[in-house]
Amino acid sequence: MGRAIGDSGWCFLIADMATDPAHQRRGIGRAVLEELLSAILSTAPDNPYIV
Repeated sequence: MGRAIGDSGWCFLIADMATDPAHQRRGIGRAVLEELLSAILSTAPDNPYIV
């Protein structure tokens, strides 16, 4: 699971990332992070600040 928090504008925080230990080391966390980044980049103004 992953969660991104934004200010409805330019600043975003990847607040939480977790993968069940039984499913770690399979690329699931990377896929979640890439999906969060994709969602942010598709809706945010140019050059958003992502932490």
